[in-house]
Amino acid sequence: MARQYNTITAQHRELESLPTGIVLQNCTINATCDLEKLNNVTTFLGRPWGIFSRTVIMESYIDNLIDPRGWVEWIGSANKSVVCHRPYYLEYKNKGLGAVTKGRVTWASVTTDPNIASDFTVRNFISGDQ
Repeated sequence: MARQYNTITAQHRELESLPTGIVLQNCTINATCDLEKLNNVTTFLGRPWGIFSRTVIMESYIDNLIDPRGWVEWIGSANKSVVCHRPYYLEYKNKGLGAVTKGRVTWASVTTDPNIASDFTVRNFISGDQ
């Protein structure tokens, strides 16, 4: 079908103050055998599901299935693009052909600062040391 695509994530947050989000750290993002055989399926790291969506992908291996734009806008209920310039999308120290950030959408971020990335580790994001 026209305009269909895959997304790895679709995170929803109703309020900016909510401490929620999706963090993929030390993951492998690649195609299944069935998807590998298809060369006409566009795949993105994620898309917003509302204006406060938050997703971080860090220290992961991303294979070449990811579209160079990385992220895609949410298509709303009236089949209109919902331009969400308030979602928080961050990439940090990823590897692989799909981790090349040249060509990413302008509303997503890439950082090389470990202090920023540390906010999204298990210890800090979900108090994983408690």
